[in-house]
Amino acid sequence: MNSFVVILLLVSLSVANSHNIMSIFPTCDEFSQLMSEKFKELRDNGEITRDSCQGSRAECMKLNMEKVRCEIDAEPSEECMAEVETFMKGGICSK
Repeated sequence: MNSFVVILLLVSLSVANSHNIMSIFPTCDEFSQLMSEKFKELRDNGEITRDSCQGSRAECMKLNMEKVRCEIDAEPSEECMAEVETFMKGGICSK
């Protein structure tokens, strides 16, 4: 499930406006902020760029986000993980 959070964060970082996919997971705000700050730091230092790896853009983005994630010691809160899991399993759907 951690990989899904990273994917969501990747999408949120690539969206210019503040109304991104992570806004539907308010319990993930703190972790999302950590990821965003580290992403900006590594980008500003030139450690990650769109051109910093070979292969497709998607593969490059994946490698860059793995680098960002591995630079952060923290983990998403249990509440964040539960909220994402509930969403992924359809627990938000009225059937």
